[in-house]
Amino acid sequence: MQIQIAKGIFKNKLPNVVVDQVYFDSFYDEGINQVSLDLIYQVPATWATLSPYRVMLILSDDDSIIHGFREHPATAKHAILDDTHKTANYMKMYLPGDESGQVSQFPDLMSLGNKSAAALLQKRVRVDLPKLPQDMWPNLYIYAIAYRTNPQDETPSGISERLRTIRIGSPLTETLYMANRPSTMGVVYTLAASVPGYGIRGDAWYGPVHRHGKGLMAGEAHHSGPHPYVAITAVSNQKTQDKSFMKEQGHLFLRLSKAARILNQRITKNIEVARNITGPGSNGISDVHFTRTTQGVLKAVFSINYKQLVQANTQMGFLFGNKEALNGCFQVENLRLFRTRVRSNVASNKLTPGRLNICGAGKDGTPKLVATLGDNTINGLNYQNKATEVSTYVGTDVEMAGIEGGVYEYTLYIDAVDNSGAAVKHVLEHLKSALTAYDGWLAHNFYGQNGALSTDASRRIRMQSNFLQQDGSWTNLIDAYLGALMFVFGPEAFQSYSLTTWRKNLLAMCNPSNGDLESMGEVGELARNFYTSLNQAANPPTVGANSNQFSDRSSMGTASPVSRRISLENVFPSPYDHRYDPTTGFDFLDDQLTQLSPDLTGLTYASYHARLGNEIGKFNIANAAGQNFTGYLTPARIRTPTNIIDTSNLAVGLTNTIDLFAAKKRPQTPKLSFHTSTPNGGDGNRGTQADVGELLSIGGLTVEPLVLDIETIRDLSTPTGAQAAELNLVQSSKFFSSGSAFNTSDAQEAAGISGSAEQIIHYSHSEINDRAVGILQSGLVMTVVNSQIENFSQSPGFVTLEGIAGSLAQQRIGRDPLVLQQNNAASIAINFNSIKEVQYFQGFETNSNGDALIDRPRWAILNLSAFESARAQGSPVLCRIQDTPDVTAGGNSLALGEYDNLFILGDAGSTSVSRSYTPYPIYYNLIMTSLQATTKQVALNIETPMSNVKPFLIRVPLMRAPTISDKEIVNGKENST
Repeated sequence: MQIQIAKGIFKNKLPNVVVDQVYFDSFYDEGINQVSLDLIYQVPATWATLSPYRVMLILSDDDSIIHGFREHPATAKHAILDDTHKTANYMKMYLPGDESGQVSQFPDLMSLGNKSAAALLQKRVRVDLPKLPQDMWPNLYIYAIAYRTNPQDETPSGISERLRTIRIGSPLTETLYMANRPSTMGVVYTLAASVPGYGIRGDAWYGPVHRHGKGLMAGEAHHSGPHPYVAITAVSNQKTQDKSFMKEQGHLFLRLSKAARILNQRITKNIEVARNITGPGSNGISDVHFTRTTQGVLKAVFSINYKQLVQANTQMGFLFGNKEALNGCFQVENLRLFRTRVRSNVASNKLTPGRLNICGAGKDGTPKLVATLGDNTINGLNYQNKATEVSTYVGTDVEMAGIEGGVYEYTLYIDAVDNSGAAVKHVLEHLKSALTAYDGWLAHNFYGQNGALSTDASRRIRMQSNFLQQDGSWTNLIDAYLGALMFVFGPEAFQSYSLTTWRKNLLAMCNPSNGDLESMGEVGELARNFYTSLNQAANPPTVGANSNQFSDRSSMGTASPVSRRISLENVFPSPYDHRYDPTTGFDFLDDQLTQLSPDLTGLTYASYHARLGNEIGKFNIANAAGQNFTGYLTPARIRTPTNIIDTSNLAVGLTNTIDLFAAKKRPQTPKLSFHTSTPNGGDGNRGTQADVGELLSIGGLTVEPLVLDIETIRDLSTPTGAQAAELNLVQSSKFFSSGSAFNTSDAQEAAGISGSAEQIIHYSHSEINDRAVGILQSGLVMTVVNSQIENFSQSPGFVTLEGIAGSLAQQRIGRDPLVLQQNNAASIAINFNSIKEVQYFQGFETNSNGDALIDRPRWAILNLSAFESARAQGSPVLCRIQDTPDVTAGGNSLALGEYDNLFILGDAGSTSVSRSYTPYPIYYNLIMTSLQATTKQVALNIETPMSNVKPFLIRVPLMRAPTISDKEIVNGKENST
């Protein structure tokens, strides 16, 4: 469908002046703008003669000046008579016209449409404007008008008549650029009604317009005669070519040249390459974090920022600025996690050689494969607030539960396929194919035989523009060129411009409606230069002396990069100190509520709520409102090889902790050493007796019946004030009764005498009669042990609650200040000095480019608001448990390594996830699809009839805003501007 063109208003037998093409270029290094114009002078084809004329062109950076010329014709006449070319407010140019009065000076015939027999005669005039300083001319508006001259007049203006005798034609007003940038959009005026002398409704109107009421009307000024309103349609500004964007590619070419030199210095053979990437966090791999389950399974948790990893370790990583595309070039086939013993469980010396016969012992231990991605012993982890470019993995080391203690180093191997070279080749092939088709389009349509430029090719192009636009070769090249730029460099390729600006101007340069054969050649050369530079950077060994020349028959070099297999090695800086076996540890989550998972232990929201309920019961808090009880936990139970200590109540039995305390007090070994007997077993508590004796010995005390002074023993500190008071009420004579543990008689000898009394026989049992055993079982000795747990502190000492602010423990102490004096040292150590803070992951810190810094995670305490929000969303949350400062000065002599210090709050069954990335062929297709979808944008739409009009019909009216947006012009009605 072709738009009809209104005839327009012609006055005084003078031509109308319209702008057909605007060529804009900016030179920021020089601070100037260069503008050239293609003006068209038009007259009706029915005219036999016309008046002698010239054209006055006014330039101004102030739109009000141009408004004044348009609204007051006398102002324009004064400017015509004034032969001065420059004034304080505007710049003036006299353009030559024709003084013969012959219409033969207008060689082009343009039909006004299929339904009209009328036509226009026209000629083109190229005007190069003076160089305009960007600081003095940030905006450029023009006013142009033809005026009748006197052929005999020799003044610069060609006229010396009185003002009222001057005859002028219809004026032209236009915005060329604002803020040193041309607009990407323009408007097309169409008549809203049929009016004789103007045209019929729907005709495109290219003459002057004026504002009347809330709309615009045809004509330069309002009058009482009939004249129609005009409708306004926003279209792509295909009349203006802003070629300044082409300089930005020069910076990319410079970058490609440097990249080619870098590639020459690299090993580019397509073989399997192992590279050690150990280093600071910039290598894209985080340090490892270890957490173990109550079954003794060790979980190694680490994160990979694939954008950083791939950028540093792919063959073409130096070339790509688009990290998303490069990420899609890296195909992970497997992750392998190895364990190596770096320090054995017994340190060697001259007397003790150490356990060197254990596989992996020593600095040069043999690495042991413990987990791989292929067999699902390494799993991806999904959780809230995880950065899209970061993948978190959990490697499961099942064997750690049964191996010797010691220090172990873990090494990660990333087995991958590097497709970056193949991706560049893929892009080059698409660009080459598009260039070949484009060159054929140019040669077939615009050149004659033997490649010679046909006569007046530009005119023929414009005449056949509708036909030529149906060939998609020119738009396909633009898409292929921009797609290659976007794929390799990303948005940074467009520098200070936008992708819309690039594409709009490329379309304007190639558009057959413009008939600009020179600009069409520039587009082909632009894409060709990029192809050559990219090919040189990617394949420097195959670049020949004549590589700057592109040939449709040339082929990709035989040594073009292809996919290659690589294996990256990373040794995690933090080793694992294997000190506790599976039966030793503090269980904070309560393994009766947790869920096992291939990755991390999970705790559903309902189970965590139940776990918090148990905590509230432990501290006997009836109302926990206003407290941050969601962010703190104490042990639910303690596991040792000889005992499971119930800590569900605030009061913890002192006897139950003897084995744990004794193991902690013994000389440190890689694993704690426990006696095998149980405190309440049928072995006479020999294990407990040995533990107590050893504790007394470590504390500087010796069990010797009848040797120590009873007054000294009695005055030792006691667990509680109540027990001390009770002890002070007991007379010392009570300790020397016949049933006392301090009995002076040798009961075992008496028991061996025939005819002994029943009471003597009663003491023949060693566990009852043995004086040392009796002392070890006495409350006095337990008093000593209790004091030893607190390092013999006479009182709980100072109390600090800052580290547990808002916790249930703080609330209990605030409500019951004597709670610490009323409980033994074990209860205080476990329930007040072992409090853990529960934190949830909030994301990673980012750098100036917005990339996640995986060595800088952000954690925050899990408050009630965060818990409820996560539960409402149902998404998994990564949590960790962290130490808090001791509440009392006694510290925590019973501390053990915790289980599940990393866990997933939420449904553990749905947390596993694989690495998220888009393979490069799919990513490239997405870019091309996105580019093709931009044709719907007004600034880029050249497919509708209204957007395919002749360039001079597109107007950029006087305006103060840099661009015209869709919100300003909607459905043919002007809302603002």
